[in-house]
Amino acid sequence: MSLAQPPILERAKSSVYRRMPSGLVLLPPIRFATLVAAGTAALSLLMPNEYTSAASFTVDTPSAPASLGQLAGLTAQFGLSLPASAASPYLFVDLSVSDTVLDHIVQSTIPQSAFARTSVVASLSEHYGLRDKQSERLFLRTVETLRKRVDISVGPRSSVITVRVWDYDPGVAAWLASAMLDQMQHYVLVARSSRAKAEREFLEGRELIAQNALRASEDTLAKFLSANRVTASPLLQMREGQLRRRVDIAQTLYAALARDLERARSEEVHDTPTITVITSPHPPFRKNAPHRMLLVITAALAAFLLFITRPQWESLLRGAVDLLRT
Repeated sequence: MSLAQPPILERAKSSVYRRMPSGLVLLPPIRFATLVAAGTAALSLLMPNEYTSAASFTVDTPSAPASLGQLAGLTAQFGLSLPASAASPYLFVDLSVSDTVLDHIVQSTIPQSAFARTSVVASLSEHYGLRDKQSERLFLRTVETLRKRVDISVGPRSSVITVRVWDYDPGVAAWLASAMLDQMQHYVLVARSSRAKAEREFLEGRELIAQNALRASEDTLAKFLSANRVTASPLLQMREGQLRRRVDIAQTLYAALARDLERARSEEVHDTPTITVITSPHPPFRKNAPHRMLLVITAALAAFLLFITRPQWESLLRGAVDLLRT
């Protein structure tokens, strides 16, 4: 005994069949979606796996003086802010994708132990499969390719900086993340301390000059006093006063430069931020892309919806074609 289908379903099926072009067999929506899903699954197998290696770290900066913190609190009440002397975490967001870091990584040779799933090559340009007759343009293309594969974020509460680098080889992804950490650490230790180092070297030179000038003034005064044991005449007294004033000025200048030199030496060590690695980069065991199951489900749903709405969009498409022809 067969059950009769509702009139609405019968009219819908008849309208769909009437709108179908001649010579084309209409497949049921579920069967059509299954075929599309199977084709999508087969095509997704051709897509290579992507592996992401992550590393997280924090930037330890010296604490600001209490007076500076109170002043910053007062200025914040009036909508103002003091310039930050410490290294901001967002500095490393821009630094990680800057030419300062990426250029050095691209120029480096990839160690053979870094390759786990791909063939061993010497440079990133060969690993990415880039070819160009001009070496400068090849270098820039390699840097841009690497820049697109880097993602860095800052935690909203803890200010923990996380660097993620993806590659088709998990070992190369871990090596790239480790190389970026090394370059940022080099920037912190060298580039950030260059200003304090330059100030210290300048003060050391000035302190040495002031020390020599003080010794010369003292020697001149000593020679004058040795040659003139009795300075009763006004001219000798005036000359003695001049020499003593030179010694006093040289002593004051030397003492000020010595204090500034000690301050510069302490600030060179104290004001240099350090990087504390929380999570070291390691080759990931699982891929992060492509999501083949999600692709298959999305393609099946899209095919099913396109099939059941074919009468609507087919009529619109024919109207658009007729409009373009006219």
